[in-house]
Amino acid sequence: MGTYLEKNVQAFTDLQTKLAEQSKNVTPEVWAQFMNVQSPLTMIEKMQEQMAKQTEQMLGAFGIKK
Repeated sequence: MGTYLEKNVQAFTDLQTKLAEQSKNVTPEVWAQFMNVQSPLTMIEKMQEQMAKQTEQMLGAFGIKK
């Protein structure tokens, strides 16, 4: 289970780093368009929901339920 959590945290960290690097070259106009399409909080919420579902599935495989 530790490896699973470590991989998810690493994936989140990698995504955060990639977004930070890409945002350095974004103009205010492009940033405004992006914010109108989907807010970063919405993206994070979706990622958290997906991670929660995957965790429930993994724990269910071990016979552990909420």
